Amino acid sequence: MSDIHFLKTLGFKLGLLKDSSVNVVDGNQDRIEARLHRIQGQLRGILKMYQQERYCTDIVYQIMAVRSALNNVAKALLTDEVLACSREGKTNEVKKLMKEIIK
Repeated sequence: MSDIHFLKTLGFKLGLLKDSSVNVVDGNQDRIEARLHRIQGQLRGILKMYQQERYCTDIVYQIMAVRSALNNVAKALLTDEVLACSREGKTNEVKKLMKEIIK
């Protein structure tokens, strides 16, 4: 089994990857930037909700959504880095990153 196949399999088992057809490393920067811009908009929305004294639970639900979105971005970044290091033969870096992902 190749390193990349192993890492993708591990990514699915850890819930980092959702779809086996996803090419994690190639072209992921645009998707991550789009996610971060979306999160930025969500944060602005939360601030407006707070300023408008909206109901507490509505604001908390939005905060939970932002936290989840940030976690997904972090997982995508770590997965990309692991796959990139694996492709470049940087096994020590892969081991360190895998420990970070599993924590």
